[in-house]
Amino acid sequence: MKIISIIYLTYLIFLNVLIAQVSGISASKLSAVNTATVPENTLEFEPSFLLGFSSKLWNEEGNLIHSFDGKNSLETTSQLNFRFTYGVINKLEAGVSIPGDASSLSVGLKYNFLNWDKNSFAFLAGFNTPLGNKIYTISNKTNSVDEFDNSLATGIVCSRSFTKNLSLDLNFESQFHIDNTTGIPDYFINADLGYYLNKIQLILGLYYMSISHVKNSKKLTINIGTTIERNDDFILVLNFPVDIYGINTKQFWGFAFAFTYPIK
Repeated sequence: MKIISIIYLTYLIFLNVLIAQVSGISASKLSAVNTATVPENTLEFEPSFLLGFSSKLWNEEGNLIHSFDGKNSLETTSQLNFRFTYGVINKLEAGVSIPGDASSLSVGLKYNFLNWDKNSFAFLAGFNTPLGNKIYTISNKTNSVDEFDNSLATGIVCSRSFTKNLSLDLNFESQFHIDNTTGIPDYFINADLGYYLNKIQLILGLYYMSISHVKNSKKLTINIGTTIERNDDFILVLNFPVDIYGINTKQFWGFAFAFTYPIK
């Protein structure tokens, strides 16, 4: 049995706003979720650490410029996250994700509703809310990162196994900000292609986001990484994301890793 895991909060760090999509759920690669669920009555625990660097940003025209007056400055950001996912029944899991400083909470579920030939499909749903460690605007609808912003997220997952070792996970997600005055949802597209060499999976992925409620930001990220499995005991996930295109957002590159442990 392949242990399922994910480094799914990398982009929370890089954006510094609560845009976690559907979190607290399992996956088998880097950024994209797959359709498999945690086995019934099994708890999956995953700590992850994220480290990002930035010295440039894309302006509203999509031009990449330096973030600082001097060219010798570098912004760094890091975060520790914890995920707990439980197999409720066959093909249904639910979980929570929380950062190390307990500044936000994400609750999510995944239901595998169709398996057909080499293809499978799942439905995602989640809720994200800020918890603390920040002063929020609650009386004025400013659509800014300082606003106390709850959100609901939904999505569809498509997975295909081309061969025993080669597979693709594709996600389409949208997020609705409850306190947003624009009424325009955020959109996310994730795609990860993985190939197994024994118990090591080599992964190449793409991640696209369109965030409407803060400066109408857009970003395209390439993910390069691997998963290393040890039977059913644990899995190590390594990811090296690099932002390659954006509008109204910072360009980040970085490193993330996670350890996944099933508890039966």
